[in-house]
Amino acid sequence: GSTDALVQQVLRRGGCPFQCLGLERGASQEGVRKRYRTLALRLHPDKAQHPQANEAFAALEAAYSRAKDATPPTLPQVRCG
Repeated sequence: GSTDALVQQVLRRGGCPFQCLGLERGASQEGVRKRYRTLALRLHPDKAQHPQANEAFAALEAAYSRAKDATPPTLPQVRCG
């Protein structure tokens, strides 16, 4: 999507961190991290020439912080035998 659409997505859905990131509620920590990094690269104020880039980036960081705390950590693979 366009930068404008991403800014609007992040700002409009500020209540639910998963919606803000464009993810389903049950997303894994890895999925949350990957989506955050993708959006952060697109919305960073130094890269995005959008008037609301600063506000959107701050909302994105807040959503990421809340989403990663709400997902269970990925359990390491344990080898038996």
